[in-house]
Amino acid sequence: MVEMKRQSSPPCLNHDQRVVQLEKTNQDLLRRLEQLSSLLDHLPGMAFRCLYDKDLTIEYASEGSRNILGYDPEKIVSGYAFRQLVHKEDQAQNKKIIAGLTKKNNRYNMTYRMRAASGEDRWIHEQGVAVFSGNGELAAIEGLLTDITEQKMREIKLHEENRRLWSSIK
Repeated sequence: MVEMKRQSSPPCLNHDQRVVQLEKTNQDLLRRLEQLSSLLDHLPGMAFRCLYDKDLTIEYASEGSRNILGYDPEKIVSGYAFRQLVHKEDQAQNKKIIAGLTKKNNRYNMTYRMRAASGEDRWIHEQGVAVFSGNGELAAIEGLLTDITEQKMREIKLHEENRRLWSSIK
């Protein structure tokens, strides 16, 4: 009879070794989380995540919210929903774009106005991606907001000037 040599499995870690390994893993995860947070906070805009509920409840806002809208990220997350900040005239188009997202067509771009803490409207370019749950339902949107107010104001002035010129030609 041929005797099969049994492969030995790696030795099991004792309790203290497992605790040390878990602590090291936790430290690594915390370090990576800090790096990711730092990266998001240094983007030239506001990174965000919103739940896909009736108000688009904001779950995460990066430090860029201070520059773009004048709000602390904590205040946005705890006190505002995205739809509260979007200009009333722009909400229908935003809803339509987001409602049209699918698993295959999950990226979007849009331009609209948001109300800043100062009370003024800021023109925003938003690019993002839809996040779907395991059962295929839209669960959240994640993206980056960029303040394009200066560019939009120049564009509006050019349109007005163009309109005046056409009127004077007629």
